[in-house]
Amino acid sequence: MLRITSPDPVDLRVQGSINSALSTYVSVARLDPDGSGLRLALSSDARINTMEAGEKLFVDVLPSNWTGMPPSLPDDAVRELASRAEEAMKKLRELEQTALDNRTLPRVDLRVGEHPIFTRLVFEWTVSFDSQFVREGDLVKVLFNHAVDIDISDLKVHLPPGLVDVTAFTAQDRLNFLLRADPAVDIRAFREGNNYVLDVVRGQTGPVDPVNSKVSAVLSDGVPRGAKEVISASGIDNDPPPPIMETARDPEEPAIARFADDAALAVDETAP
Repeated sequence: MLRITSPDPVDLRVQGSINSALSTYVSVARLDPDGSGLRLALSSDARINTMEAGEKLFVDVLPSNWTGMPPSLPDDAVRELASRAEEAMKKLRELEQTALDNRTLPRVDLRVGEHPIFTRLVFEWTVSFDSQFVREGDLVKVLFNHAVDIDISDLKVHLPPGLVDVTAFTAQDRLNFLLRADPAVDIRAFREGNNYVLDVVRGQTGPVDPVNSKVSAVLSDGVPRGAKEVISASGIDNDPPPPIMETARDPEEPAIARFADDAALAVDETAP
């Protein structure tokens, strides 16, 4: 007995067609009442070979003494499979091309803003990015993980106060932005969305006014709303306070003794 089942009911005419085509191997063919299976009563021993092609199932009833490879799929089934495979590849290529056309390529634009006490460089990216900030004395390096070109020609021609030189180049799948600054200026960097911000803070050089004083306080003590990964790299103070020349004294030394020592020193200094 050979039974072929289906998860869904099928409507199949078994009388005549199957019996006549497989009369050598099948004596009776009957469809289950609920249409879920086909039962074939085999008249003798046989080898069964099944092959699926799309939604079709091919069943070969072979003699028990069959040797060699089983029969291949019918030619029309092979042609249908090849046509469907080609159509699927065509649709896949169309989807890939659509995704490529809609893809946002990485690009970065540089904007420069001037203020009496600081210069702001804003790197506006079209995609998300990773960054690395390094300051070594007067050299500041910012590395981005996208190897794209950036136009810094206007910045090089109009260098803001506090900057000595700037350069940018791509290497090892990264964008390298380098600036040489006055060692005394402070550098602050942070991220804000898809923007990377560099502040070159050089302090108040002109008359102090309330507005600039408030901006200086914000830059020194506050963090811009929405800023992330804030880095502050302070500059070198070019005007250190003068050293204290006063000789340290023992706090336990009696006051009268210190007074006597000072008086003796004064007398000695007035001696001819």
